[in-house]
Amino acid sequence: MKCAYLLASVVLASVTSAQVSVDWITTHDVAAGVNCYARAVAVDATGRVAVGSRTFFSTPSGSSGDFETVLYGSDGTLMWSRTENVNDSDWCSSVAFDAAGGLFVAGGGVQNSFPSVSGRTLLHYDALGNLLWSNNLTGAGSNSNFGYALALCPNGDVILAGKRNSDLSLERFDPAGNIVWSWIADAGDGGDDWLNAVAVGPGGDVWATGAVSSAPGLDIVVLRVTSAGVPLWIRTVDGTAHGIDVGNSLVVDAAGNTSVAGSIVVYHLGHLEQDAAIARWDPAGNLAWLRTYDGTAHYADHASQIALDPFGRIVAAGAVYNTVTETDLAAWCLDTSGNLIWQRTWNGRFNGHDWFRALAVDALGAVWVCGESSESGSYTPRDLTIASWDSTGAFRWSWRYPGAGPGTNQTAVCAAVSGNNVIVAGSDDGVTPTQWDTFILKLNRTADEYCFGDGSSTPCPCANASVPEQHAGCTNALGRGARLVDKGTSSLAADTLVLAGSQMSNGDALYFQGTSSISAGAGELFGDGLSCVGGTLIRLGSSTNVAGASRFPDVGDPSVSVRGLVTTPGSRRTYQVWYRDASVFCTTANFNLSNGLLITWTL
Repeated sequence: MKCAYLLASVVLASVTSAQVSVDWITTHDVAAGVNCYARAVAVDATGRVAVGSRTFFSTPSGSSGDFETVLYGSDGTLMWSRTENVNDSDWCSSVAFDAAGGLFVAGGGVQNSFPSVSGRTLLHYDALGNLLWSNNLTGAGSNSNFGYALALCPNGDVILAGKRNSDLSLERFDPAGNIVWSWIADAGDGGDDWLNAVAVGPGGDVWATGAVSSAPGLDIVVLRVTSAGVPLWIRTVDGTAHGIDVGNSLVVDAAGNTSVAGSIVVYHLGHLEQDAAIARWDPAGNLAWLRTYDGTAHYADHASQIALDPFGRIVAAGAVYNTVTETDLAAWCLDTSGNLIWQRTWNGRFNGHDWFRALAVDALGAVWVCGESSESGSYTPRDLTIASWDSTGAFRWSWRYPGAGPGTNQTAVCAAVSGNNVIVAGSDDGVTPTQWDTFILKLNRTADEYCFGDGSSTPCPCANASVPEQHAGCTNALGRGARLVDKGTSSLAADTLVLAGSQMSNGDALYFQGTSSISAGAGELFGDGLSCVGGTLIRLGSSTNVAGASRFPDVGDPSVSVRGLVTTPGSRRTYQVWYRDASVFCTTANFNLSNGLLITWTL
């Protein structure tokens, strides 16, 4: 059974500080008695969503697991699903769209044989779901061969990273499935080596990270090979002589600098502990810096995923252990010199273990951290949990999808799409009793910030542009731009929306609403800033800024929807705050404005 749920038909619980809504939730049930676990997700430029899963049979079967690949339209409509049995027990690890709208699916599996045989697998589907080819590269051992990650090359080739016979492996395939080159290396001491992540960077060169054996532990490994498969450098990081150090994820910038997220074991106060690790190498392989982060307890802290935000900053996410709230989701934002800009943690509703699963950074630099939360001292029940911070590190919202069954909703991956939307894929044991089903949901923000005074919109009147990371209006006499954000929910049935202004001069402030934006959202010059709100204007209310901040509604004020005469679900309104500023700062005017907000009102 494959079905899509409307938001109204799903029991949801959410704690939101700002606007987030669910466009659609879709579940994928393979067949009776078959469990399906989401493992990877990808989104193309049109908003189509591909999910790679692993099936597992709860009833006797000749195969104990298959590749399950599903493609959905941008509205959650099922386009096709395919099941492939390559080895006797198969696992999906990664999925990616090719240039023609088809899909590459990577993973591996184990064959029921003696001696044991395992394979690293790459599948290629066309846009209609036809299997173009399947390549399964086998070797000895039940856990010695696997494809953990893939990356696309500019010419349409694909790189598969993993391990072959417990050695590091990189293989390049052309679109027809032929191996262009294969690079295999034992970079450790002869033990188990593997690559967790791979990226194609400037000039088509390939970067990868993972771990290599360094008895009795592991070291982080980072490497670069040319587009022809020739190794340029291999680097390792050893926290201690006995630690388990692993590189989990990497990102490469346009200049060829490589940033890696992982974990490293270090000595602290006379004992060993695992810390989250974020490190950066220059294009020549020189270690620029290494940063470690520790929770309040000496436990298994880690950084699992990493990305670059729209401002070129490094964002990583994982988990840290706290003596009071146990394992919490964590996110870090650093500049390219390794300076910590902000660090945030999120404790789920159960005050217990919160397991990190996925990171997404959207077009505005908002950071979405996805995982699951469980009760203190227990691992069930678990809820899918999502927390988000904006580019400044300010908390914006959290969202929770409670498990319908006795077990858990497990977030597998999430990816930012077309600006403000995010796709989350996971597994739920409550949709179909006694078995697990894959589910996919699409979240978006019903409040979109726009019309920034940072030069991305109409230029500010006196070259008084604000810092892009702030998403604010044009700079005022205090040297900062005013910021307008939303809090609460823009629901006509339960309106808790608050328009919160900050970074303004102390004095008068006017909050107002419009029915459209000006100059397609770019705004026009007005006073020392930009006027962003147009159409039919309504003065919501005035306030006096204290410590540069105010809000509407305040105590005793009507709600935004009542004051703004909004009565129809789906209505879109624009908002801005006008405020007094120094009379001799920029133009002859003595006022400025914040950025704009575009809000969609729900039922």
